[in-house]
Amino acid sequence: MSAFYLRKLKTYFVATDTDKDGVLTENDYHEMARRFIEIVKLDDAQGKKLHALAAKVWNDFFKGWATDGKSLTQDQLIASFLKRRSDPKFLESLKELMTVEFHVVDINKDGSIQLDEFTIMFRFHGIDAAHAKASFEAIDSNSDGVISLDEFLTAVVDFFTGEDEKSSSRLFWGPLV
Repeated sequence: MSAFYLRKLKTYFVATDTDKDGVLTENDYHEMARRFIEIVKLDDAQGKKLHALAAKVWNDFFKGWATDGKSLTQDQLIASFLKRRSDPKFLESLKELMTVEFHVVDINKDGSIQLDEFTIMFRFHGIDAAHAKASFEAIDSNSDGVISLDEFLTAVVDFFTGEDEKSSSRLFWGPLV
């Protein structure tokens, strides 16, 4: 594992630890859902679906790696990705999950993500929105001003699996820590 790959995983951890207590919990994912609901003004039914997705992310991707099933340290997160990053089943699950996130972030439901929608994604993750434009432009590989589902999935899979320091996916969750 390269120092670069380690920085990417630490960046994801920092972006996802919404309460900044040094561990990831199911609560962190529900907080991101709550922020999105508040920013976008989702109705109760949509909000319940988003909270169900937050629970699914925790239960399917992280709960089993947490020592007590309730909180995941940065080291445990890193170990989980190191073990799973080349597993085709894990990669398929990651793509499925991120396809759902893509459709959540595609607020206007036009099949692509515009900069304003991507900026909202940064806001509900607690990432400084000032970095959204640079990340958006890096992920928009064909420079057409929108992020397609394919561009989104390619970038996120490369973020969690790749070791190329020049890859534009390195900015998926903002600047690296």
